Amino acid sequence: TMLVSLAGPLSNVILALIFSIPKLYISLKYGIPASREYVSSFDYRAIIYNLSSVFVIINIGLAVFNILPVPPLDGSKILS
Repeated sequence: TMLVSLAGPLSNVILALIFSIPKLYISLKYGIPASREYVSSFDYRAIIYNLSSVFVIINIGLAVFNILPVPPLDGSKILS
């Protein structure tokens, strides 16, 4: 039961890592500072960068939310 409960938050962390790859690549190749969350442009690189930023934030938030030890969430099953 614990391994099944860990699958949800772990998959969110893995997805966040996967979506951070294009964000990191674009920021290093085109000189976008890593501290910037969004780029205001309609270039395809800016769109990919912004979508990757949003997906990273959402997946990290979902992973943290799932780990909370509230009974319907996965965190309570991990604790028990």
